Amino acid sequence: MKHRISSSSFGPSDPWTADRSCGAARRAVLGLKIHRKPKCRRELRSYHPRKGMSGSVTWSSWLEEPVCWSGGERVSRATALRLFVEEGLIPFLKGNGYRVAPSVKLLRSRIATGLWINRGRSCLDSNWAFGHELQRGWRQEDLYRFEEVLDDDAWDSFWAAWACWSDIDDSSERGQDRRIDIREYVWSQLDLRASPQTAFVNEILGTTEDSEDGWRAGAGSGAGEDTYLREQAESGEVGGYRRPKP
Repeated sequence: MKHRISSSSFGPSDPWTADRSCGAARRAVLGLKIHRKPKCRRELRSYHPRKGMSGSVTWSSWLEEPVCWSGGERVSRATALRLFVEEGLIPFLKGNGYRVAPSVKLLRSRIATGLWINRGRSCLDSNWAFGHELQRGWRQEDLYRFEEVLDDDAWDSFWAAWACWSDIDDSSERGQDRRIDIREYVWSQLDLRASPQTAFVNEILGTTEDSEDGWRAGAGSGAGEDTYLREQAESGEVGGYRRPKP
């Protein structure tokens, strides 16, 4: 994953550079392969959208803009986002043994926010440092299992079915960048405690939530939550979407 996770909120400072002296042995037990580092890596930064990045386009007009959907149908971007999250992304994750922590409406708003503030940006320079839900105490084995289950082939199949609108279409200028962003952002939205894949990892390792090698005491969802973004997602403005802070 390209996000550098703060140790004060989510566990190891960086899942790709953290000490793996114990993780390597456990990973061997799990039979998990080492995935290559993702194409884009960056540190989390404060939520400060660049001035002027949106030009003359407003938040509401961007959401209401017609985009091409499956079969050539034209729908608003807000509708495309709703279909993408509710009928595509959530079932995809659930079918692979993962649950998300935020509500469907909140996750939809967060992805919309990320797409909006990063329009035209490379994935090397994009900023999704908001609304992270991942519990403290997650283990390297949880990340390895996530990368093993949702590998390139799984995501390619997902995009083939659901990347049917301009923001993430393969033919658009930044479509691949936004795919990378969404794929990596999903990790921060998981409810690992409620995910069957975590139970699988526990079983293989012979651990439980209360054991020394299981979840750390005091871990809970909502770590790193941006209160403003939660409020904006729950507002009724523009069909449940509220303009991000300028």
